[in-house]
Amino acid sequence: MYKYLTICFIGVIILSFSTCRDSSSSENLTITTQAILMDEQFDSLPCDKAKSVLEPYKKINDSMMSVVIGRTKMEMTKESPQSLLSNFSADILYQSAELFLNQKVDFSIFNMGGIRGDMPEGDVTKGDLFGIYSFDNKIVILDIQGKYLRELFQFFAKTAIQPIGGNIQLIFKDIHTFKDAIIQNQPLDDNKMYQVATIDFLAAGGDNMTVLTNAKKNQTFEITLRDAATQIFEMNLKKGVALSSQLDHRVIIEDQ
Repeated sequence: MYKYLTICFIGVIILSFSTCRDSSSSENLTITTQAILMDEQFDSLPCDKAKSVLEPYKKINDSMMSVVIGRTKMEMTKESPQSLLSNFSADILYQSAELFLNQKVDFSIFNMGGIRGDMPEGDVTKGDLFGIYSFDNKIVILDIQGKYLRELFQFFAKTAIQPIGGNIQLIFKDIHTFKDAIIQNQPLDDNKMYQVATIDFLAAGGDNMTVLTNAKKNQTFEITLRDAATQIFEMNLKKGVALSSQLDHRVIIEDQ
């Protein structure tokens, strides 16, 4: 696994247009795309001029990103319906509300798409967190009615179960059928207002979670999830504590 990368993106899109034979004819333009992994394959194609331009910035970047900010007890990866890294990420979001925002929330919601790498075992650098939490997503606290949360969890059943943290348990009859949620040790109440920690991307309806835009109140804070994770790692490093995660009963699928 690559702990950090300094990447220079050069995007080139070449479109070829054919001249129409007459004004009444037209041609469809098809554009195909492909994801290209930025790895060691490009080391065999050196560009000395580009390297000389980037070298001073690379040194600065490497010196910043190589700083060890904490430790973990195990490697963590992501997977639905739950995994070590997805649980860890959602729990960081949940803890951050009280630690840094002085806010009590009922639970947290994150998204698998917001996790872009694996968490290494042992030393964790600032670059690792930039690789895992690549987006500058700010933490948001929503006040939202239970009926909308029920709709959200039903959406999870139809698509994919997303990371949740805090005192919550989602119960599914099977992977595609939502049954109920237990929040703060009580069944989900359609009429109750709940305080939920999430990120601004999801609060705005990202990843098709448009139901979250029905929140009665939306408080957006300047701290990002990556900043919060960095501070939690640093706090525990000073105490000599290595962070860990576990699979638990926050998601129950009855037919499994």
